[in-house]
Amino acid sequence: MLRCITKICLTKCPLLLDHVTRVLDDRNGLDITTLPGYPICYVCRKSHPCLERDELTLKDIFDYPIATPWIPEVIYETVAQRIGISKAELVRFKNGLIECSYFKLLIDTVLNSDAVGCGIEPIFCREIREKNMVLLPITCPGVSSQYEIVTLESYTLSPAIQIFRQTLMDVLFDEGLPAG
Repeated sequence: MLRCITKICLTKCPLLLDHVTRVLDDRNGLDITTLPGYPICYVCRKSHPCLERDELTLKDIFDYPIATPWIPEVIYETVAQRIGISKAELVRFKNGLIECSYFKLLIDTVLNSDAVGCGIEPIFCREIREKNMVLLPITCPGVSSQYEIVTLESYTLSPAIQIFRQTLMDVLFDEGLPAG
């Protein structure tokens, strides 16, 4: 919780849109609105060697470097369980792990290497649509994004923040996603 409060206070903004709340044990003093989760997808460049395989499994993608935004520890546990290895073996990432929250750099990494991209589909959708990347036919049930709007309960939200929050929820509802 200290990380969330510190992040909110340091940015001098009474609102935080973040994914670290998944790992919070103590949510006292925080007003948290959960946003809909997006399933995690896996992508690669269109000439990637993994596309030459007859079948591709979740475990197979770890034969290549993984390029992804920050991954919470709980995700490692879920993925390791799904592919039948220990969490300790998974987090060694024998072929490399590239964590990057700057999506343009993440996309460029996947397009110009043998890295397999891992993240929510909206990150990669333009490159998939333009056929520069291939959406791999792999899923990992139980692994999805989990963003939340976090505010301090003791703060009064400005009208602009209230409008932002409502607009965000309206857009998510319009897309057919279950808000909150």
